[in-house]
Amino acid sequence: MIKKEGYYFGTTLEGWARMAEVRASYFREPAAVATIAPCHVLWPEGALTKVEVLAMRELWGFDKYIPREDSWPKSVWDWPIPVPYRQGSRLRGMIWAGGQVPWEPGTNTGKVVHPGDLPAQTRLCIGHIEAILNGFDATSADLSLLVCYFTSTGTEAETRRFVEAVADAVSGPLPPMTTIPQPHMHAGGMGVEIWGVAQA
Repeated sequence: MIKKEGYYFGTTLEGWARMAEVRASYFREPAAVATIAPCHVLWPEGALTKVEVLAMRELWGFDKYIPREDSWPKSVWDWPIPVPYRQGSRLRGMIWAGGQVPWEPGTNTGKVVHPGDLPAQTRLCIGHIEAILNGFDATSADLSLLVCYFTSTGTEAETRRFVEAVADAVSGPLPPMTTIPQPHMHAGGMGVEIWGVAQA
């Protein structure tokens, strides 16, 4: 397993926690990186969650273990509920940084930092990714992909401002990016979640 991506139909941190707890029950320490984002319409009608996983296997069969290194700097936050995920992992020369949110660094309080200030929260999240990459002697200049969920009404001007905030925080040219505007994130005042992939 390389990465888990999850979506839940909801508007609160409690909704996030319910999905996170159930999903976490299927994995044990140390599990791969993860992201969970709120979703405002899911298909089919009535669905409340969606889970995606990315995995890597040996060419010679499923029983071969692929060595994985993990990175979890003390400056990065911890989850406010018990889950087995890592913040960053490296497999075969690729570094995966799990979804970074603007929670208070170095704690598991789940307290939102810079509430309502999207540029400041974006810089903080990219700073978390930078710290994770530094654990593998890499920087944000080595990023080859960023996936960004951010609060927005969906206008081009808001997307441009958000991309400018990301560009100001990344230490090299912007990698390919997917930007997903959201009416809201997990909690009041939270405006962004970003995950990325880098070349080691």
